[in-house]
Amino acid sequence: MPQAVKGITQVFGLDTINALQTILARSEQVTIPDLETSCSRFPNTDQSVTHNDQSIHAIISERQQQLDAVLHEISGLQSVMDGIKNIHRQLLKKKDRIRHSMILHKGLTSRLWRLPTEVLSQIFHHCLPDHCFPESNRPSALEAPVLLTGVCRRWREVAVNTSSLWCNVSVGFDNLRYYYLEELQASRYDVWLKRSRGHPLSLSLVCEADDAARLQSLLQPYINQISSLSIIFHEDVVEPELLLDDLPVLQELTIRTLKENRSRHSPSIGKSLSRLPATLRSLKVVEWYFNTTQTSFGPAGSHLTNLDVATLLHQSTVIHLLQLCPNLSSFKFCGQFDTNETLDSFTHTKIQTFRVLARCDASSYLSGLFNALSLPNLRVLENYCSGSVRYPDEELKAFLARSKCPLERLIFSSRGKPTMTDEVRAKYIDIFPSVEISLVEDLFAFLYL
Repeated sequence: MPQAVKGITQVFGLDTINALQTILARSEQVTIPDLETSCSRFPNTDQSVTHNDQSIHAIISERQQQLDAVLHEISGLQSVMDGIKNIHRQLLKKKDRIRHSMILHKGLTSRLWRLPTEVLSQIFHHCLPDHCFPESNRPSALEAPVLLTGVCRRWREVAVNTSSLWCNVSVGFDNLRYYYLEELQASRYDVWLKRSRGHPLSLSLVCEADDAARLQSLLQPYINQISSLSIIFHEDVVEPELLLDDLPVLQELTIRTLKENRSRHSPSIGKSLSRLPATLRSLKVVEWYFNTTQTSFGPAGSHLTNLDVATLLHQSTVIHLLQLCPNLSSFKFCGQFDTNETLDSFTHTKIQTFRVLARCDASSYLSGLFNALSLPNLRVLENYCSGSVRYPDEELKAFLARSKCPLERLIFSSRGKPTMTDEVRAKYIDIFPSVEISLVEDLFAFLYL
């Protein structure tokens, strides 16, 4: 770059701009010389009679000098233009910095900037995404809390130091081609979990292939924080029980497997259930065929207050589960009972909510269970039905009469909102005059049925 242009780049201001504008105004047009000669007027005729070679060579030499001069001018002008473009880029950068500084200082006058850290933290909690399924809560730069860390320095400090923002996350390994990408993904999860700083964790795991061992390794430093755990096992997962052992403070556990493979993992999962800690209060297991006749819940059984299981094949399994969990207050199950069974009478004194989902006709599978069961503390009874609600079964009426329970609500649910004729509703009101009758659409029934 010529020295003059370099000087312009180093020291640039309004005076320089005015000087350049003055120069450009005086040089708006380039003078084109008259290049016509007698030879050029008749280029295709014999010029040897009127001109000798020496005069023609003189013209060529003059034109070469003129060409060299204009090429030099073009080169100089190009250098000036490059310098001006460089100055223009610097001015744009200067403009952006000034605007950024203005925005920053305008923010200092905003009441939002003056909010106490505690208030800002509460606002951040309301920014967290609300996903229908826990496994959808994967870390994303487009959602809080990660999104909040990129707004400004103070918001980043508040977000990173608000541990409760980092206590809920879905963890799963994508099928990445290169090992270093898997390590990078694991390290990002680790950074997220470290920001929880010892607070209780609510995790959702998506486990396939050999993910169980990698997930166990990732979560090992945080096992004393995991209070809520939801796991989805895919069809090709190996050693799923690795994720169910050594969870000393676990309070809520949800296990779901795909329909294609639910029977495959039942034995290993069943063994792990018998080793669950006494801290567990809520257990949900959605298996294709969940068989607990040979399984116990170990120390957790006597402390469980909420149990949700599917799919049960025998009515006797319902009684068995109730016997394992004497302190249950809520019990939900999906049953596929082909035949009725003769069951011994059983009374559970703590159940307040009893929810039943059916994979067969209600009258064919509940009679044996209702004939044996008594729930004297029952408040809410939910029965899954397909389509319209029928007249109350004799077994249902006998069950409620025998239980002498303070029933408050009777719920009929289905994938689509069920219907009830006025005649059927009147019959239920006649039998249960003080009971609220509700028709509910169960949007998540497909997880069971």
